[in-house]
Amino acid sequence: MTSNRFRHLLSHTLLAAPFVVALTITIRAQEPVDDQIVAKIKAEGFQHSAVMETLSWLTDVHGPRLTGSTQLRAAGEWARAELTKWGLSGAALESYGSIGRGWTLDRFSIEMTGPQYMRITGYPRAWSPALSTPLSATPVLVEVK
Repeated sequence: MTSNRFRHLLSHTLLAAPFVVALTITIRAQEPVDDQIVAKIKAEGFQHSAVMETLSWLTDVHGPRLTGSTQLRAAGEWARAELTKWGLSGAALESYGSIGRGWTLDRFSIEMTGPQYMRITGYPRAWSPALSTPLSATPVLVEVK
């Protein structure tokens, strides 16, 4: 019974396939392509793109940033100024209510000082408290699978 249903469905699918292909070709054939506009779009994207510069400003200069941080405010103000410079009207910072305290990471490092020096890559958790003096501890080996 199941094989009969499958054959029936397959036969209808095979019958419909040429019509779908013909319809797709007809629809695509009706849309005129303006090669000059396509060339202008490509030239703008490849010769005048500001994607990498914009990305650098958002990640290297204004990032990372948490909600409520001064970095978030600075990134928003930069984005608003850029959008206005690009000619967009009405670019504004909008409030989304009270979110509590902010948190900013000013400086952080992890270094193993003995038996030999080694710099360790890592970051503190957001909203972790500041330390008044350097923390010294015995390292723990963690096996990650």
